[in-house]
Amino acid sequence: MKASVAWPMGVVGVFFVSLSVCGTTVYLATSTPAVVTDSDYYEQAVRWDEIAAEQRASERLGWTLRVEAGGEGVLVRVSDTLGRAIEGGSFESRLFSHAAPGVSLRERGELTGDGARVGGALAPGMWRLSLRAERGPEVFVRTVDFEVAAGETLVHEFDAGAWAVDDGSPEGDALGDGRAREGADG
Repeated sequence: MKASVAWPMGVVGVFFVSLSVCGTTVYLATSTPAVVTDSDYYEQAVRWDEIAAEQRASERLGWTLRVEAGGEGVLVRVSDTLGRAIEGGSFESRLFSHAAPGVSLRERGELTGDGARVGGALAPGMWRLSLRAERGPEVFVRTVDFEVAAGETLVHEFDAGAWAVDDGSPEGDALGDGRAREGADG
């Protein structure tokens, strides 16, 4: 092959390699749902101030959330500041897997002393639970990530002040006494 023909063939070859890499990248970016974090992220963003105020009010209740994830599904239990189960209220829950965010499991039910089962049997991996529990005028909201392991039950407990920030305002006062609660999800 002559040099006068080889270099144009090289340029065309590099062009087709580049085109193939770009095509593969576009295909993978548009066909893999695992990069989506939440199916209703836009609605949450639009309602950010309302959601943040609701979470601050929820933290002032001092309630805690216990999640038991195992073979029979997920058992959630909401407790007051003394550790007593919240009963006589209702809840709404939404579960989705970090590995397959297109799958969203929603449930509504009644709060009992034994807790509430949500989601049925779940595949092993990391899951996100968004819970809204209401008892009379009291509203508890919490979104937590937890792990489901194959063949065992994992217990996760989340305290009331896991993300509280004291910004000097009455709404930022998670303990109700001028101090912000410090802590992290357990």
